[in-house]
Amino acid sequence: TNPTVRVGIVELDSPDTKRINLNEKPWEYVARVKWLPDNKRLSVQTLTRGQEELHLYFVDRSNASASYVMTERDEGWVNINDDLYFLEDGEHFIWQSERDGYAHLYRFKMDGTLVNQITSGDWALRSSSATPFWLRQSVVSIDERAQQVYFTALKKSSIERHMYRVNMDGSNLVRLTQRDGTHRTYFSPDGRYYLNRYSNINTLPSLTLYEKSGRSRGTLAEPNMAALTKFNLQYPDLFKIPSSEGFPMPAQLLKPTNFDENRKYPLIIYVYGGPSAPTVFHDWGGRNFYFDQMLLDAGFLVARVDHPSSTAISKILENRLLN
Repeated sequence: TNPTVRVGIVELDSPDTKRINLNEKPWEYVARVKWLPDNKRLSVQTLTRGQEELHLYFVDRSNASASYVMTERDEGWVNINDDLYFLEDGEHFIWQSERDGYAHLYRFKMDGTLVNQITSGDWALRSSSATPFWLRQSVVSIDERAQQVYFTALKKSSIERHMYRVNMDGSNLVRLTQRDGTHRTYFSPDGRYYLNRYSNINTLPSLTLYEKSGRSRGTLAEPNMAALTKFNLQYPDLFKIPSSEGFPMPAQLLKPTNFDENRKYPLIIYVYGGPSAPTVFHDWGGRNFYFDQMLLDAGFLVARVDHPSSTAISKILENRLLN
């Protein structure tokens, strides 16, 4: 029998724990707990054993009573994410969902009633951070006065990360980062500025300060490529391999310095078979980059390939792993 996990509330001036009762819906996992802005309530997300249903509750701090809000369902499994934001108007929250097959943002009333879908299309939201692939937090800033949301997504390419801005009603989607590659953005607490850490597959990271409009205020750190010249590093070629169904699978290939296309080489292929866990990035370095250089020196070719389900493009592709 698996351990039973429960959520409790403890006030700093009282040793007593108020246990939250969540018996309305079946569940086994407590996925997320987050306070609402007024600190009078907290949200609790629970997940069923088979992970096909994710339930959202609001809990009253004073007596630990829980109110059911909504449920996310998926025939395969529901991916947990960290895009849950309670707006200052006290009447709405923003929530990431894959209910249409792609990870997008939705605006709800506090009772779980859908107001509108904020982002849409055959592409997915995705975190731009260098944290583990399973972290799904794409929103980087919310401007409630302007009714705008800033987020990162795979709209341009599954191997790149770009930041976008969209109105809360779903209109006027704009891409703010332009150069091909990976952009990791970090907003100031007041939302007026952001730092952009940019790199691509053969360029070291740089750090630039921007206004929220996308106007540059200056580069704080340039990529020092000259420091790498003595190491004779090789950089991957990016390309695509069509699957048997015609899906263009992202791939990259590292070749030795004196590569001869007329001879045969031993080949090492990195493949991760899990869902939405890509290994091919238009980004500097990547996993095992320096070790791969030693493999090149030993005469190997080094390749990476992402099958359709691992690209993180959509939940539709993920669920194909069930078949």
